[in-house]
This record gives sequence, structure tokens and C-alpha cells, in this order.
Amino acid sequence: MDGDLAHSISARLRAARQARGVSLSQLSALTDGALSKSRISNYEQGLRRLTAEPAHILALALGNVSSDYLLCREEGPGKDHDEERLLLLYRSAPPALRHELIEVLKDLVHAPAQTGQKAAPMDAVAAQRMVAARWPELVLDATTYVNTRRFATWICRVHAEEVQRSVRTLSAMTANPCPACHGLDQRRARSAEREDPHAEQHLALLAASGDARAAEIYRLWLAGETLSEVARRLDITPQAVDQRFAKIRKRLREVGRGGDCR
Repeated sequence: MDGDLAHSISARLRAARQARGVSLSQLSALTDGALSKSRISNYEQGLRRLTAEPAHILALALGNVSSDYLLCREEGPGKDHDEERLLLLYRSAPPALRHELIEVLKDLVHAPAQTGQKAAPMDAVAAQRMVAARWPELVLDATTYVNTRRFATWICRVHAEEVQRSVRTLSAMTANPCPACHGLDQRRARSAEREDPHAEQHLALLAASGDARAAEIYRLWLAGETLSEVARRLDITPQAVDQRFAKIRKRLREVGRGGDCR
């Protein structure tokens, strides 16, 4: 294997893993045990050649790159290492946070240029008041604290959940800043499309089969969770969830009940 190519492949794999924020052990777990920690480490150090099959497994587990990218069959966003790292970080972020990342970068890039001088420090308390006045329906407790790093912490009264945001991004928020509220709204919309008139019988059937994970996967699906969300909550790969869910649908169809389990 060409030395330069081997170095590029190992560097891309390491960068993708670091952008995803997982250790070698955690990445091994995300492959559902298909690839060991030591084997992935060998790939990253260039001690072992990365071939198509393990590259495909790693790409699915990482979720922020393709197998062709890992194998250097696909070009990165540019020759600049930092540019490539930025793209990997964006792809690694949960979809709900990607818009916020863009807004933060936009503020960082354009704010100084618009004023023609160094941006003045933002007042956290003023920013909180502005957001509370602009979005009164957010059901947030305005009596929050601000730490020395100019992060504002809100308390969502609905979920009793702390929501911490950089002061710079408070003014960029255009949606409910509580992840629990935002996630609940999305799940309600999805679950409305997944009504199963025989849900209780189906869940009981899956539980009685002795396959507790199958019952949990179907319960989360009925609640409106996506396959990737189910995978994250059960600490398995989306591919494994998809395979298990296909078996669940087949099992429920064989029972012959009238529920829509698609």
C-alpha cells in the first residue's frame, strides 16, 4: 500500500472519529463489535490496510463520512485541514444543532466586519431580556444566572431542564431553545403518523417473545423516534436497528393482526 495513501486514510479516519467525539472503544461499540478497538487503532496508525468492508462499517458507525471518503476515493472539501475538520464537526453535530452552529459562525465572521472595529463584549443579562421579550411563549424562567464565560443558563419550567447557550447565540435563536420541548414536538408529529390500533397487543407479543430489545425498539418507534435516535438510546448502530426493525415488522405481519406496522 502506498505510504502517502496509507497516511491519508489513517488521518481521515482519526479526524472523523475525533470530530464525532468518540474514543476507540466507543467507536468499536458503535460497530456492534464488528471491529475491535485494537483493529481500529491499527487502521488509524496505518499498521493495517483499511479495505472496503471495514470502511463501510466504520462510515455507518461514524455517520459523518462515507466509505469512499475514508478510502480517499472521494475528495475532501479542500486542501485546508481546518476546513475539512470544520465540515466533519458539522456533520457530527445533531441535526437540531446544525442551524445554530451556522448562526454562531455567521456572527463570528460578520459582526466585526459590519462595525469596522473590534466587537464589543455582549451583555448576557440584556441578551436574556431581549430573548424573553421576543419569544414570551418559550415558557422559560427568566431568573437565571450568567457565568464568567458569558454563557446564559435558562430553566425550562415544563421539563425542569437546564438549557445553556452562549450569549452570542441567544439573539440568533428562532425556535424553542429547550431540546426536550423541541424533541417532544418532533416526536409528537412523527407519532401521529404511526398510530397502531393494536399497539398494546403488539408490544405484549414482542415482550412475551423474550426479546426485550425488540419491544423497546417498537415502543420508541411508536413514540415517534427516528431509527438514528433509537440507535443512540440503545447504544447500537442505526444499521442494526434497521435490521431488527425489519424482523419486528415481519413477526407482527405473521401474527396477522390488523395494525399498521410499516
